[in-house]
Amino acid sequence: MLVTNNYKKALKEFDRTLKINPNHISTLARRGQIYQFLLRYEDALKDFDRVIELDPNFTEALAIRGETYRLMQKYEEALKDFNRAIALNPNFDWALASRGQTYQSMQR
Repeated sequence: MLVTNNYKKALKEFDRTLKINPNHISTLARRGQIYQFLLRYEDALKDFDRVIELDPNFTEALAIRGETYRLMQKYEEALKDFNRAIALNPNFDWALASRGQTYQSMQR
């Protein structure tokens, strides 16, 4: 319960920041992560989509959006994001491992 309350507090602060600057990329990305942790995947995707619209080369946002898709069992969408993140940064170990988990989930 404490963790959930901390996430809710964090969301409030992120929302306040985004009222000041709706295009603050790192705040959008962090809020998307909180939504993901709270299993609010559609909200998370909206934030990650906005981040990637603002910065198409933000590899962490691509990979975390991929993880969100993976958690939603939307494996093809997940692979697209992981592949794009890896193309931008071939040494992005977390994206590589997450892509492997996705293939495993797909039994490939």
